[in-house]
Amino acid sequence: MKNSYEIIVDIRKPNESYNIEFSQNSLNTSELIIRVVEDGKPFVLKDTDIIIVAFKKPDRTTVLQQEEVKVIDKLNGKISLMLVTQTLAKSGEVFGEISIEREENGVKQRGSSYPFSFKVRQSFLADENFESKNELGIIDKGMKLVEELDKVDIPALQQAQQQVVQIQEKVDQRGLDLTSFGAKGDGSNDIGAFEKMLANTNKIKTVYVPDGVYGISKTLVVPPKVRMIFAPNAILVPLADIHVIQLKPEAYVEGVTIDLRTMKIPFTKAGIYLDASDIFQFYEQTHMLKDINILGKRATAGWTGTGILMEATKPMTYIDNVKCNNITITNMQKGIHLRVDSSIKNEADMAWVNANFFHQVTLMNFEYGLYLEGDSKVPRDVGGNLFDQVQFQAEAGTKRLIYCEGGTNRFNVFGWDIHKIKPEEAAYEFTKTSRFNQITSPMAQEITEGWIDNGYLNSFTSPNNYVADKRINAMPISIPSRPNFLGNQDDYIVNGHKRGYKVTKVSTHPIVSGELADILTFDTESGIIFDGTNATFENPIILEIDTASDPIWYATFLTAMSSWGTQPQNYEMEMYDDLSKKWIGVHWTKNNRSQEIAVSAPWAAVDKCTRIRIKCWGSNLSNKRIGISRIMLTSAKDGGKAYLPYTDYIKEANDVNIPPLLPSDKRIVGDQDDVLLVADKRFKVSSLGATRTSGNIWGMFSMRREQSCRWFDPTQEAPIIIEIDCSTNPLTYLESVGVSFGWGETPKNVKVERVTTLNGNYTQVANVTGNTAATVHIAARTAATYKLKFTIYGANHDNKFVRINRIFATSGDAYPKTFVNTESDNTIYGDVIFGDPGKSVVLKSPNGSLWKLVADDTGALHLEKQG
Repeated sequence: MKNSYEIIVDIRKPNESYNIEFSQNSLNTSELIIRVVEDGKPFVLKDTDIIIVAFKKPDRTTVLQQEEVKVIDKLNGKISLMLVTQTLAKSGEVFGEISIEREENGVKQRGSSYPFSFKVRQSFLADENFESKNELGIIDKGMKLVEELDKVDIPALQQAQQQVVQIQEKVDQRGLDLTSFGAKGDGSNDIGAFEKMLANTNKIKTVYVPDGVYGISKTLVVPPKVRMIFAPNAILVPLADIHVIQLKPEAYVEGVTIDLRTMKIPFTKAGIYLDASDIFQFYEQTHMLKDINILGKRATAGWTGTGILMEATKPMTYIDNVKCNNITITNMQKGIHLRVDSSIKNEADMAWVNANFFHQVTLMNFEYGLYLEGDSKVPRDVGGNLFDQVQFQAEAGTKRLIYCEGGTNRFNVFGWDIHKIKPEEAAYEFTKTSRFNQITSPMAQEITEGWIDNGYLNSFTSPNNYVADKRINAMPISIPSRPNFLGNQDDYIVNGHKRGYKVTKVSTHPIVSGELADILTFDTESGIIFDGTNATFENPIILEIDTASDPIWYATFLTAMSSWGTQPQNYEMEMYDDLSKKWIGVHWTKNNRSQEIAVSAPWAAVDKCTRIRIKCWGSNLSNKRIGISRIMLTSAKDGGKAYLPYTDYIKEANDVNIPPLLPSDKRIVGDQDDVLLVADKRFKVSSLGATRTSGNIWGMFSMRREQSCRWFDPTQEAPIIIEIDCSTNPLTYLESVGVSFGWGETPKNVKVERVTTLNGNYTQVANVTGNTAATVHIAARTAATYKLKFTIYGANHDNKFVRINRIFATSGDAYPKTFVNTESDNTIYGDVIFGDPGKSVVLKSPNGSLWKLVADDTGALHLEKQG
């Protein structure tokens, strides 16, 4: 049972370090065998030597041991020393020094060794906060004997002194036991026993709570510097709605279980409470909670109370440097709540809850797991708190795993069963006041898109997330099964509509603005805006992109982007693999509130992608709009299509050809395809809205580019309204309509409506908002168009003018009205003048003869036979 170590102690030079450890609870079992040397050589001991070993304990008190020193080998300078209880009274590092006194040639000499050290580990049964004191041994005894020699019976004094030491050693080993103060531990009210015990902690700072169930009717306040240690089966049960434990500065609570499950009334307070008015300092203090278990009433929703509450409600109060290790909290409204009260508004009256540590935390069944209430700066600073190895278990009643109003907090977490949270809630939320917070998690998809971030530079990093969160010196190119995606340059489907890709809206949800092909362009602000009022999981918005004309090999990183907060809450993304002939799901999001970009994971790849399907539902906006501004995809085999490769494998560029247009193609080739030229003469054109400032109606339907109509500051209440009534001669198979604006005098808003049946009502074709382009050109295919109406307002130019230079349209069946063609009769509204007098109209007679119409200088006409 003896714990013995042998060491070498030199009186001439520093000693080497030893890995020696004794227990606080040792009694007559801790021994040191010391070989005293002088410059490495044995120090020969004499019978007359006085050897004293001095020990400096962690609390700076000193113990001198002489009686316990035994010389076991004089020639080799070897002694043995049994350590007394007082030497081992405090856990930590103990430093020792050997003093040897002898007389040589009539001269008294004393020398001391270099220090040596060993460690004393904490013992549960002999806590370090029992009173530790100076024990000078023979010096104290000698002085007392001199003073009392004539009055006291020496043997009786020695016996009494031994009894005192024995009693003190027992107290030092055990501390204060709650049962010694009348605690029953049977569930009845034991608050009186706690108060009596804590009243006796002036000297003895460690208190012990044995196994049992202890009811308490009022808050158990743990005083400063007191260590309260609970046995493994010691349980606190509150008998009223109270803060169960209040921790004071430098206090320590270990092992407590707080059981709220049998309470007859709702619990609305905190299991453990810290009041910033007590001032928990960072400097030279530490405050600790360890091995804590707080049990609320089992439920899947409707929890009450708080597990741990740290709050500041008064000016110039604060909580710093509280260390919380191995914490389990279940079935509470809030797991851990850090707060600075909103009544604190001035910097001079600031308060904070900062720089606290939470390690190995389990939170299960709660409304809010971690709740940080305050600001990211003074006067209500809740920042710099570290949450490490936190495990969340969500239930149907969970509202947030993390809710944060503060700044620079760090969360290393894992969240289980987040899918149980209701769609209207979010797993994580950073408010407008939050900034520079960071969540790290081994989870990717479910967490990264299930959060709300209204703050500044908050981040969510994840080891298996597919968005790079660290800079590297080189971004390698993609290889099969090892893809990388670097912005526009790697996008394979950009401008795919010009290479034969076809975008189709499969669902019936109305398009509010934009065109289908816009999602394949560089412009990330345009895209498509849907009316998502009826878009649900059962009835989602569905887009399909046919990419068979230029398949994507090893397709990965399918990306959907939205601008200005129009992103849907939910996505389902699929790609069709032409080799396996299967649709493959590559990405899903749920309850997305903050991420404008949804990206499929790198392992979700398709060998040969010939079709893409995007489903989405759930708007984040009050007007129920859902927007998709860009769809992107990369190939791990071929380069992107965004830029022309500057390489030598293409010797010359292909010729640029504009083939004849086909049905359902909105393209227009300059003036030649316009079917609305001179529309003011062919149809009834009316200006119904704001009064024109200048220009003529015909100027908007002329090839004369400088002709136009202008309006000053058209508004939504008084917009420009141009109506073209072609009911007497409907436009057949209209493909597109457009409006052009000159000299930068463009409008912000352009709405196009049409009537597709005789005497029918107007329906919207497109509603372009936030426009800055000089030309708005939209697809508008329909079998027959009886009326067109353009509503325009909101000037972009500083002069507040809007100028319409041209209104145009294309048709898949009607002949363009710009030039005379050779296929049909044409109506010409201008004069036909032959510049060469020798040229004229040549008519063909039934027998095939040709006759030229000739005019003389008097205007007389005659025919001349040709050939």
